[in-house]
Amino acid sequence: MWMAGVLVLTVIHALALTWATPLISALTARLFLVPVAFAAVAGGLFQGSASGLAAALGLVSVMLLHTGHRHGGGWDATFTEHLIEAPFFVAFGAVTGFFRDHLRREQRRRDRAMDLFSRFVSPSVVEEIMARGAILEGEETEATVLFADVRGFTSRCEGMPPSDVFNLLNRFFGEMVAIVFAERGLLDKYIGDAVMAVFGVPIRSPDHAAHAVRAALAMIARLEVLNAKGHFGDNPIRIGIGIHTGPLMAGHVGCLERMEYTVMGDTVNVASRLQALTKEYGVSILVSDATRAAVAGLDAPVFRELDLVKVRGRSGALRIHTVEPRSGSPAPPE
Repeated sequence: MWMAGVLVLTVIHALALTWATPLISALTARLFLVPVAFAAVAGGLFQGSASGLAAALGLVSVMLLHTGHRHGGGWDATFTEHLIEAPFFVAFGAVTGFFRDHLRREQRRRDRAMDLFSRFVSPSVVEEIMARGAILEGEETEATVLFADVRGFTSRCEGMPPSDVFNLLNRFFGEMVAIVFAERGLLDKYIGDAVMAVFGVPIRSPDHAAHAVRAALAMIARLEVLNAKGHFGDNPIRIGIGIHTGPLMAGHVGCLERMEYTVMGDTVNVASRLQALTKEYGVSILVSDATRAAVAGLDAPVFRELDLVKVRGRSGALRIHTVEPRSGSPAPPE
């Protein structure tokens, strides 16, 4: 398409040099920018450079031909001026194509981010990520990690058809993930019958710990409602939740063909260990002292200190708390 435009303009410019005024010939020379711009916008750097080179060659060849014919082999100031413009076509095509490619790469990056995060965060958070940016590349930050695990799931599923287990998990995950999204959390992954969620990434939030604790309380409350209605059959679902706040690495992990946004670090491990300890202490929710401190002053629920424990993988002891909703809190959603 752009090649045809260059050829047509070469003919038009040749006719203008022969029959038209210098003003018209100068105008037709500058019209070569049209196919160059079209090629650069449509095809990027390669086509932009190629079309610029073709336009420059077309312009120069016409000028040399008509200069030799009309001026006995010499050239005047007008032809010299036009000849100097020829390298500009090449530069214009290359620069325009380069910026087109850059914009396309940025758009693809945004599209990948949109596709990636739309599966793991609420639509409103996706829009915020696109509007103001987020932690996408590997970066250390502070966030709160939540693990929620179904208790006794293996024994519960013994003898159940695989399709029933599949449907049960989907109903459970659907309810829990909706709460994570409502509290602006990121669904990191499913691990068997467990859910791992992160609060404070990819959009930084100063009250990420409060969001995580509210999500945990909402999960427990929601399960009470669903169990009372027999949503999961005659055998109610009980869960244990562990929450820890601290530094971690957040960003894309994987290869170009398959990338995932996830978090890594000791904070993740501690949250998982706390979830496992809920069985030992007979409570539904365990939070670390770091999380309790981060929630203080933010309309905090009621924390009750339980113990100072050694968590596997950590050298120091960890103070742990259970948490209950403050009296007068809203009733769980129906």
